Amino acid sequence: MFNYKSNKFDYIKWEDIRRGHIIRLEKDLEVPADILVLYSSNISGLVFVDTMALDGETNLKEKMAVCESFDEKNIHALNGDMIVDSPNELLDYWEGSIQSTSVNQKAPCSIKNLLLRGSFVRNTKYMLGVVVYTGKDTKIFRNLKKPPHKVSNVMKRMN
Repeated sequence: MFNYKSNKFDYIKWEDIRRGHIIRLEKDLEVPADILVLYSSNISGLVFVDTMALDGETNLKEKMAVCESFDEKNIHALNGDMIVDSPNELLDYWEGSIQSTSVNQKAPCSIKNLLLRGSFVRNTKYMLGVVVYTGKDTKIFRNLKKPPHKVSNVMKRMN
């Protein structure tokens, strides 16, 4: 998480991550919350994500950084507003927009800009993003269904 007092990133526990925090994730780390990608170390602005734990697919997904003109050296001056959908269970749909006075732009956002909790950053040295949903509000957590109650055949006959 970015610490505005020291102007550098500090390591924090998952449980301490809150909405609006700016997070730096490095290669092969698990995504701790639903995060909007602001910057990628790749020149193309792409972040490659492994979602095998979420959907079983082994191919990497491409996620795109929202701010093409974002300069990571000026992260301490980053401020603005983020308007997003309310938390829901739809894994393939999400909309929002960010408006930042520091980069003078209003950018629409889609599911192509959102990293989902439980996925892994791959083939990308590091990325910067802002936390959108945490804990029970993440798309994966809202998508969980209770398992059906199993009853053996013997128990069925007894009843």
